[in-house]
Amino acid sequence: MENKKAIQEELEELSPLLASLKKEEKQWEDVPVNYFDNLEDEVWNKITPPQKEVNTATTHSASWPDQIIVFIQSLFQPSYALALASVVVLIAAFFWLQTNTSENSDQMADGSEIEIQELALEDIQMYVDANIDDIEESDLYEILDENVTLDGLFQNSEDADLDEYLDELLEDTDLETLEELL
Repeated sequence: MENKKAIQEELEELSPLLASLKKEEKQWEDVPVNYFDNLEDEVWNKITPPQKEVNTATTHSASWPDQIIVFIQSLFQPSYALALASVVVLIAAFFWLQTNTSENSDQMADGSEIEIQELALEDIQMYVDANIDDIEESDLYEILDENVTLDGLFQNSEDADLDEYLDELLEDTDLETLEELL
């Protein structure tokens, strides 16, 4: 008993707040007997809104124009309207980009058009050498004019370079393709 008193006195010296809580604890011990029995139902009733009774006779008897109007009005709810507007904007942007890229494909970044004939042969050779892996052969045939021959492109090339290129081409070509060419 004396030990308990000593502990209580020490607690009051160190922390008067904790000592006062210990004294107030006794008033919390008395909880009504059936206090928690209805607590769940009371909380549930407070957080759920009251349910409205739906009159099924009026919802099924509405005429089809009224049903269409209700459907259209539901589309203008904020979430549906936002989704619909986003889809319309994306479709419009897609078509706008498609028409602009097809019209401006021959234009440079500053808006000026460029013709292949205006480029120097050295510039073409440098571009082809740097981007040979990205260029399709069919694209080259479309760009080249009837006046430009492949001989002009290989004027400055060494015979060893041409032989090396042809060897690589032969290695990459399969037997069936070679038979078709012959």
